Amino acid sequence: MSAETILALQGVRRVFDGGRVVALQGVDLAIQAGDFVALVGPSGCGKSTLLHLLGALDEPDAGEVRFGGAKLVGTAVRSRCRARNIGFVFQSFHLLPTLTALENVQIPMFEMPWSSGERQCRAESLLREVGLEARLHHRPSELSGGERQRVAAARSLANQPQVILADEPTGNLDSASAARVLDLLASFHRERGLTLVVATHDPDVAGRASRRITMRDGRILTDTPSLP
Repeated sequence: MSAETILALQGVRRVFDGGRVVALQGVDLAIQAGDFVALVGPSGCGKSTLLHLLGALDEPDAGEVRFGGAKLVGTAVRSRCRARNIGFVFQSFHLLPTLTALENVQIPMFEMPWSSGERQCRAESLLREVGLEARLHHRPSELSGGERQRVAAARSLANQPQVILADEPTGNLDSASAARVLDLLASFHRERGLTLVVATHDPDVAGRASRRITMRDGRILTDTPSLP
């Protein structure tokens, strides 16, 4: 594995429903630090399962997943890797409804050695960065879909990750909100040098990536640079 490889899968297989549903079968993949990768393919092709394995949210039934060369084996190892290295953006936002935007952004920070004042200052700064400085104390029910996803985007940076994984981040948004969220994610990749992996059906999202991986039936069909 190259010294620049940050995420790698080797011979990964993942099944569900007692083996009756094969989500991934024999997947090999290496993602370099600083890549912007789009995972594309029809629903049920394995994109989300692959993303969950890359994000240490799940463990394969066979094969291995590595982050920075280290095997992600066992709940404790995967939990520590997620907390320190990975940020997430989900289609359905996954914000806690009883917490404000400011409080939601701070959630990943509780794994970091920061004081409450440091957490709040960082959350405020991140929400300003995504244009939500006037919505700090609003709960998710008081925000539009686009605003909720911008809160989620800010939260993905909370733990100073090396990698951001986004699962259909524009899927629940209107076109204007989707474009704004996509611009934010692209800026995170460009300005912070983060590795960005996005599972998407949206051709606009895939078109912004530098690398496009097409999946079908739990396998990688093609892995090519995106057209400029």
